[in-house]
Amino acid sequence: MLPKISLFEDLSENELDALANIAVRGEIHRGETIFHEGDKNWDLFIVEAGEIEISVNDLTGTEKVIARVREKEFFGEMSLYDRTSARSTTARVVRSGHMIRLPSEKLWPLIDAPTPLSRNLSAKIMQALSRRLREVTQKAAAVLKCEENARGKVISVISSGSGCGKTTFATTVAQLLAREHKRKVLFLDLDLHYGDGTFLLGVYSQNSIVNLARVIHNPDVNSDQIQSHFTQVHENLHILCAPNNIIEAEQLHVESLASIIGCCQKLFDYVVIDTNEGINPIVLAAIEASERIFFMLDSQDILNVKNSVRFFQVLTTLRFPENKVTVLANKAKEDFRPEHLPKTRLRIAGSLPEFQDSSRKDGKTVFQVTPQNRFCSAVRVILNAAIKEEANGKSAANGNALLGANGNGKSALSAHDNHDMLFPRITGENLSILINELKLLLDEGMLPEAEREARELLKFCHDSSLLYQIFGEILMCREIPEEAIIVLRKAIELDASNLLAAGMLGHVLGDRDQLNRAIQQMSERCQKSARFADCWNDLGRLHGLASNFDAAQKAFRKALEINQAFRDARINLAIALGESGQPGQALKELDQLDHKGLRGHYYAGCFHQLQGSFAEAYAEFQMATVIRPEYHDLSKRLEHLGVYFSKIEALVQMHRNYLSRHPAFPDLHYKLAELYFQMAKEDEAVAELNEAIRLNPNYTEARQRLSQINNKSQQAGAAGGKKH
Repeated sequence: MLPKISLFEDLSENELDALANIAVRGEIHRGETIFHEGDKNWDLFIVEAGEIEISVNDLTGTEKVIARVREKEFFGEMSLYDRTSARSTTARVVRSGHMIRLPSEKLWPLIDAPTPLSRNLSAKIMQALSRRLREVTQKAAAVLKCEENARGKVISVISSGSGCGKTTFATTVAQLLAREHKRKVLFLDLDLHYGDGTFLLGVYSQNSIVNLARVIHNPDVNSDQIQSHFTQVHENLHILCAPNNIIEAEQLHVESLASIIGCCQKLFDYVVIDTNEGINPIVLAAIEASERIFFMLDSQDILNVKNSVRFFQVLTTLRFPENKVTVLANKAKEDFRPEHLPKTRLRIAGSLPEFQDSSRKDGKTVFQVTPQNRFCSAVRVILNAAIKEEANGKSAANGNALLGANGNGKSALSAHDNHDMLFPRITGENLSILINELKLLLDEGMLPEAEREARELLKFCHDSSLLYQIFGEILMCREIPEEAIIVLRKAIELDASNLLAAGMLGHVLGDRDQLNRAIQQMSERCQKSARFADCWNDLGRLHGLASNFDAAQKAFRKALEINQAFRDARINLAIALGESGQPGQALKELDQLDHKGLRGHYYAGCFHQLQGSFAEAYAEFQMATVIRPEYHDLSKRLEHLGVYFSKIEALVQMHRNYLSRHPAFPDLHYKLAELYFQMAKEDEAVAELNEAIRLNPNYTEARQRLSQINNKSQQAGAAGGKKH
């Protein structure tokens, strides 16, 4: 069993056992090196007993200790964020003991696997890391002697990779705020390894952010000492530089950064942070401290789009507030539209134009060289909208809805001052017909169309729990669980009484307790609203998600007692019967439908196939194909049955060839009749049985089989007459 460390404190016994199965426990001895700086090693380590020293080498090769890890603590956790970069530190044993290693080649597949256990495990580990980071940040902020009033705004500019225009945008924002809006601005260069912003602003200083970090926790530090680390670029613009060498970059820790940002907020109207690309604790700390975050996306680089989606998946997993993030598509051509990008859940709030940038050859920023060019004009529009939003008292969380600029630098807000007048509020009630149409698309298996319609509807309506719930179902059917989780959580956030969404979320997360709570609450709701068939149908669906098929059948039957024409409940009942091993009863339920429709024919085919009635299954699937060939796995099922019938045809031909040589063998006629039955060729089968009886009047099996067919035909005729 793994020790109960903070990283694993929320894990269940099953989840701990899954980790324990891949864990490697061993002794560690003083002087032993766990990994070196630069190693391609991504394992996660837990100190069971002993002590580990974490160090880096400076430019002279001198080793500097930056941390010590003791019992019940862990290290190497950055491998869960960044799975490509080499180790930036060296880990060496300074006190012998025992250590547990979780090998990356086994850990990553375990937390990435598309299973409820893996998704739950991944979410809990990431949330624990997030909690650890927040605790450190809050602890650092607590030591500040600053008053809470008159705090400056923090703006961070982030990206998933290099070359997205992050520094160009950040320096332009800082200079516009300082020069045109006359605000006191600090440009904080968190590109610690390379300091591009420091370079382009033309600053060289020994007083870097790392130097300030060394004194920030000194209880005697005063405002003058802190301000001595800032370099003035313009009357209203100062910079806190990146360190002058890469080794020093490793010496900035989250605790110090949180303290620095807090103090800078007391000294400046705005703190503009140019972060390093990708995800690491420093970037996450900057995001946590910011009121507004601009995320730069390279609209011309498909790999950057893909990496950006993964970046946001991590933010979601760590529960960072995405509503503070405004996504901007950079390098946009004249005809750029957000829908030109591959379909992702990223909501593009605005775009920045592609332009010829000659400033870097002079070692200057774009604003310094051509402050009126298209790019600066577009940034100016975005910034003006943000400042107007602040002046109106609106939160940064509305940034995605409010900000937008096109390649010509024209604002989407230029025609109206009141954004709510330009975009009136649309509720779920306004879109009820379209939401019902979305349900039909889902029922008919038109998943790509349903997803496209749902995303389109969400552009108009953001407060319909039902819309998010149906969208979550669509994403579940499309096997996109990570997005389904986000959408279903939003449905519950909008309406805590949406028990179907709560149950689905529990199902996707593998959280049996949450699913059972939803079932219990839905049962109570059904008792209070006993005459509402929809409520009983929803209860049956939740029981189905929990594989409680007997309970599901009872709920669906209750819905049908209330409304015999409830088509959805009838099909759901048939599915529950089929899942519980009663395909014959399931077919009887489907036979009660006046028109089976797409779902009815499909499931009838599935149930016939379970019974071994392959010809009947093939016929049902064919009827479903007429309605929609792309429904679920129809084509695959028909293909498999087609192969099966080809083999039966070959057997029939072999029997007929044999009969041509031996026509007086009644057994051959009987076997041929059975093959015809499997092909649903009843007339041919009856003819062969009659021939077998003619050749052998005492052929008992043939007479019994013929009698069964006659009885079945009479019963079918009687049932048809009653139904008519």
